[in-house]
Amino acid sequence: MQKLRAANFASFLDSPMAAVCFVRSGDIHSDVFLDRLAAQAGTDVAVGAVDVDVDADLAADFDVAAVPTLAVFKQRHLAFLEAGALEAAALRTVLDAVRSAPVPKTGNKAAKADAGLKKTRR
Repeated sequence: MQKLRAANFASFLDSPMAAVCFVRSGDIHSDVFLDRLAAQAGTDVAVGAVDVDVDADLAADFDVAAVPTLAVFKQRHLAFLEAGALEAAALRTVLDAVRSAPVPKTGNKAAKADAGLKKTRR
């Protein structure tokens, strides 16, 4: 698992599939979920963690309001974003769904990573 900051976030998304967990250091729910995510990800999914207290701006770019929050990207496109610690079976379902989903032809939040990680505000 890779620790992510704004400086390395965009390059991390160069992986064909990436799972990013927004966490709070020392939070037991975050720690348990990170372990579960690493166990379920397999070798084809890059796994990274963003500490929301260390990089609050990056968390804000994805409207993270609770920890843990999971964001799953496929070829730089945001495919899944949800707060809460998913159980192993649900996590497997999400990862399998993203693996098998077609890649969107249009940009989204992840595509904004190259432009300073700023998303279009609603």
